[in-house]
Amino acid sequence: MITPAHRCRPFVAAFGAVFGLTPATAAQTRVDVIPYVARYVPLTSMVSGDSFAVPSVTQHATVALGGRVTVWLPSGVGIESTFGYAPSDVNPSATYDCCNAAHVIVASNKVLAPVVVAGPISLRLGGGLGLVAHGGRAYVHLGGATSLAGVASASVAIKLSPSPSPFTLRLDAEDYAFKPNLSALPGCDLGGYTGICGHIARMVSHKSPLQNDMVLSAGLALSIREP
Repeated sequence: MITPAHRCRPFVAAFGAVFGLTPATAAQTRVDVIPYVARYVPLTSMVSGDSFAVPSVTQHATVALGGRVTVWLPSGVGIESTFGYAPSDVNPSATYDCCNAAHVIVASNKVLAPVVVAGPISLRLGGGLGLVAHGGRAYVHLGGATSLAGVASASVAIKLSPSPSPFTLRLDAEDYAFKPNLSALPGCDLGGYTGICGHIARMVSHKSPLQNDMVLSAGLALSIREP
């Protein structure tokens, strides 16, 4: 019978070759697969208003879905890739009600380091780089809607059983810090029927302050170990 651990053996071996691990060391590597549900919370307006009382552009806080894959090295350090999707509309005052539908995609690669381990509970801090992409009808004919982000995270892992178990509860808080540079592209409808590009084009001046998008998530990690 082919077990999940045997299926992952070629990937673990390749990972060990890349990082110079010996076969004995690579066999101790653990891979966690973590689907999650989250709350996406943007803390800053995407575009500030101007002196002519044009309202700012903000994203709505909403539920998000995503997943993580974490490779845990024998030292306890983790290398994690994350992907998330949030159906977050912009405020209707920035465009017409027909055209404010939007979504946000976040992705990151980061390193996790253990800080506190107390029995079944572990606290880890992480940092790395990511992308934040804004899309949907609200962002049609708009440039600069995808931004490189710095990512900082804090994670609590709780083992669900005192005996060896493949499942661990993960609670994570991630902060995506980025600075978009939005601009109207050719084809933009100044009346607002293509989204917020017309809203931005009508501004005498506009700026996008530094953004802090929080993703607060809970997920169940399935651990795949080498025998």
